[in-house]
Amino acid sequence: MAALTLAEQGVPDCHHLIVTCNGEGDLYRQGQRLRNAHVVLLPEETNDRGFAMTSSFTGMMLAASLAFDLSPQDRPEALSRWAAHVLEAGVPFVANLVRSGFERLVYLGSQEFKGLAREAALKMLELSDGNIVAIAETPLGFRHGPKTIVNGRTLVVMFLSNDPYARRYEMDLLRELRADGVAGCVVALYAGDTDAARASEFAQAEGIAVPGAMDASNLGLCFPFAVFAQTLAFLQSLALGLRPDTPNARGVVNRVVQGVSIYPWKPTR
Repeated sequence: MAALTLAEQGVPDCHHLIVTCNGEGDLYRQGQRLRNAHVVLLPEETNDRGFAMTSSFTGMMLAASLAFDLSPQDRPEALSRWAAHVLEAGVPFVANLVRSGFERLVYLGSQEFKGLAREAALKMLELSDGNIVAIAETPLGFRHGPKTIVNGRTLVVMFLSNDPYARRYEMDLLRELRADGVAGCVVALYAGDTDAARASEFAQAEGIAVPGAMDASNLGLCFPFAVFAQTLAFLQSLALGLRPDTPNARGVVNRVVQGVSIYPWKPTR
């Protein structure tokens, strides 16, 4: 709300696209009153009641993607099909990862996957109540120091790009991590392909393939990849004996952030 107010205050010709899951929230109500605003209210099913956003995140990401012209091959029907496959095929795979007893988690992603890696790491921190140390990095940035986090209790998850140039660097790091033999487990998520050459390229990419997504944009792949990350965090939360809807029993962190002061802003000129 403060950001909305500041934008109105500081930008002479200000237009807003507001995407929200909460029809009872201040953001929705205020958006209705603004002179240059378009408010997209998502279905009630996306309005998460639990502590960590899952359907809220993917719902708002989809709405924003469609508003800014998501690629034709990434239509919602395809995204839904890919996500359903990851959920069905991924649960047994993810359950095995949880049983491995990892204590550290690294998400790696380039381009659009950089943001998704941050969201994925956040979900694990939230739903594990901080018991699992989770970080996010780019594949190239990971080599510059963050790689020292890897030990025998570390799970590394790589989001592989559909951009062939970026993927060359990602595959280099994937092979390097496997050759190091230090991480407890290294897995990858990627678009499956029937092309023999590309199948050979992914031969070392142990993990989950999304069938039929070889022509998807990276943004489109964010949706099934997000389902994997959410499933991993959810099952890890249960394995730790926590309640996924309220993993932080001490109340130190809350679904609606508390204790934030909003200060008046005065332009410097």
